[in-house]
Amino acid sequence: MSATRWLVSTLVMALAAGCAGADDSATTPESTPSTTVAPAPWGERAVAWFDALEEAAANGLDHLPPFLATDLVWEDRVNSNLILGADAWFAEPGSLWEFFLPRGGATLFVSADEVLSQRIISYLGVPVSWLDRMTIGPDGLSHWSRAGSLEGGRHFEPWRGDFDLYDAVVDRYVAVWNGSPDVDAASVYVDDAVVSDTLLDESVSGLAAIDRSVDSGSWPSVGVVSIADLPDGGGRAAHNAPSDEHWMGQEELRLVIEVDDGSGCPGLMAVALSLDGERVDREQRYHDIMSVRRCYDPTTLQPGWWDELPIPSTIVTERTGIVSYGDLTVEVFNGTPELDGFLRWGFSRYEAAGLPVPQVASVTFLSAREACYNLGGQASATEQGTSITLCRAPDDLCPDGACDDSPARHRQLWLHELAHSWLDEYTDEVTRATFLEMVGLTRWADRDDPWTDRGEERAADTLAFGLMDEPVELVPEFHADCDERTARFRILAGHDPLATCPSVQTTAPG
Repeated sequence: MSATRWLVSTLVMALAAGCAGADDSATTPESTPSTTVAPAPWGERAVAWFDALEEAAANGLDHLPPFLATDLVWEDRVNSNLILGADAWFAEPGSLWEFFLPRGGATLFVSADEVLSQRIISYLGVPVSWLDRMTIGPDGLSHWSRAGSLEGGRHFEPWRGDFDLYDAVVDRYVAVWNGSPDVDAASVYVDDAVVSDTLLDESVSGLAAIDRSVDSGSWPSVGVVSIADLPDGGGRAAHNAPSDEHWMGQEELRLVIEVDDGSGCPGLMAVALSLDGERVDREQRYHDIMSVRRCYDPTTLQPGWWDELPIPSTIVTERTGIVSYGDLTVEVFNGTPELDGFLRWGFSRYEAAGLPVPQVASVTFLSAREACYNLGGQASATEQGTSITLCRAPDDLCPDGACDDSPARHRQLWLHELAHSWLDEYTDEVTRATFLEMVGLTRWADRDDPWTDRGEERAADTLAFGLMDEPVELVPEFHADCDERTARFRILAGHDPLATCPSVQTTAPG
């Protein structure tokens, strides 16, 4: 986690208070200033959640875990990419996600449990629109499916789908809801189609019921329908999410539409049309937040995902100084004078063992472990040297401000992260191969392997054990026995560890 990717973010709120006059007379109720606070505009928390997501994305991928459910499903059908699980999502190259993350004031269309997020960019001089569908639950974003504009697909990836067919479906959809006598509902919807709007708590099932609503103007009729235009000649705001036998769900068209019942409402909307061949079997509707404020009484709407979902706090990091150790100068973020001593202790243990001191460029302390995706710490290589993040609150590392009493598990964590820097600098391929053979593993640092099956993690744990200034209890099935752990240390460091083995635990550490 490079320190250069952490941006300082502070929020300052100024509260104005009126000053009482010199008159000592009693204040009448009529003269008492009102303290009534106007309620937040409808959907403001949904906007705030996405603003926070956008800020987290701008500050780097390390800030995103609080927004994503661990069982996230990420579908980029346009580019034939399916990722299951947030762990796998974070393991992808960061540059890929910087292109896809919602930012730059994306337009939000909401339902009670989902969002269609539209982002318009210029790619090689051509306007391209993305309309991503996001399911959001109590743990954050759980399903993210991408869809690209038809015009962009025609221009860059004409093999992506049958664009003439998609256009025909869109044209028939518009014609039906505009009451064209030349097109009937059966040309758009299958017999058991469903049209739903979770925000309005409305749903209609079956072709006959949909046809009646078209004729009568009752729900789900929306008045005059037109497809919104993309800027700069980008075509209509119609998008497709391709599908084949390898993807979940059916092919889907997503449209941004302007709708008018004669009063200018319901305004800007979006629809997701799930296709069964050339017809729609399910239509889901989403609303532009500003249009909802203008056209609906909020008390008549269903609660939304944003009503209960907490907005993750901005992760604040600030440079608090430097720590020098010999020729080494380390930038410290969110540090304290006491923590400076904690850092120097870690470097001193390498010196005490006669080993070169790891070349660390920066250390960042964070209170929230979710910022490190529920890890205790992270070490990342940068051009300046290793950047380390320790996801522990200062009070945990230095109880009552006394780092001399820091719990052994936290000191071992610091030595473990330092070990990653040391291993990168001071072990060669022969040493690593010998270590892997002893521990019974085949790969040093394959991100597809579980943490416990990565050679570099076993090696970092081995160094941390051997450099401690007190005996470390071992779990046989987790750490191996004392003799083998000592032999592992010799392979890496060339001599016996500083720490000895005391009594042996019988259960794995929590």
